[in-house]
Amino acid sequence: MTIIVGLVCEKCVLLASDSQTTYSSSTGATKRNDTQKISLVTLRNGQAIIAQAGDATLSGRAIEILTEMARGRDLNDYRTVADLAQQAVRKLKDELRIANCDCTIEQLRDFIEQDGSHFELMIAYYYEREPQVFTLDFKVGIATKQPKPFTAVGSGSPIAGYILSWFDIPKMTVQQCAFTAMYAVEEVKKVDPYCGGSTRVAMVSAPKEGQSGARIFPEPSFGKLRAELPQFDLAAKTEWRIKMDELITKLTAGEAPE
Repeated sequence: MTIIVGLVCEKCVLLASDSQTTYSSSTGATKRNDTQKISLVTLRNGQAIIAQAGDATLSGRAIEILTEMARGRDLNDYRTVADLAQQAVRKLKDELRIANCDCTIEQLRDFIEQDGSHFELMIAYYYEREPQVFTLDFKVGIATKQPKPFTAVGSGSPIAGYILSWFDIPKMTVQQCAFTAMYAVEEVKKVDPYCGGSTRVAMVSAPKEGQSGARIFPEPSFGKLRAELPQFDLAAKTEWRIKMDELITKLTAGEAPE
C-alpha cells in the first residue's frame, strides 16, 4: 500500500504521498520507491489532482481512463470529477472481467481480494471556489466526499490521521500546510514498511478569474522545510516527553508505589 494525505487550508488543497508502490505482474508483486503517485487531470474549465494508493498497475489504468474522460468536459457540478472517477473505475472493472473470461462481478471481487489488486484514489479540486476532496475505494467503486480539513488513505492512514489531528489546518498558509503534510508522511514512513521513498507534494489552488490552478511540485521543492523536519521532530518529541514527565509527577505526587 502507501500513504496519501490531503489537507484543505485557507487558499488551497494540498496532497502529499510517499513514492513506494506495488506493481502486479505474472511473476508476482514488485515494489518501487520512485513512483510519482499524484497526477493532474485537466477539464475545459478547471483542473484536479489525483493521488493513488495501492496496486499501481490498476490505479494507473483508472487514472488513464479518467484523464481521457475529463478532456474537453466542463466542471459544472461539485461531483463532476468524482463521478468521472466512478465511471473510470466501472470501465476498468469491465476490462478486468473481460480479461478474466467474462467472469461475474462476484468472481471479480474474489480475484481482487485474492490477488491483492486493490487501490484507493484521493481526488481534489475546486468547484465555485469551494474545495472538494473525495476518496474512492476500488472494490466499492463509489467516490465519497470528505468533509474534514484533512483525510488520509493507504496502509499508513490511521497513523497519519492521528498526527494531522494535532494541527489547526484550515488556518494554515500554503507553506505551513506543505510542512504539516510532509511531516505526517515522513512519520508514517518510519513505522509502516509498506511506505517509503521520497515524499511528493501537489496542490490545487482556489480559482482565479474563473479557473483553478494545479501543480505537482518537483522533488527538490520545499528544500528548507524538508531540511527542518528532523530537527522539528526532535524538538516536538522532547517537549512532549518533558510535559508528560511533569504531568506524571504532578498526578503521582505523594503516592508511594505498591
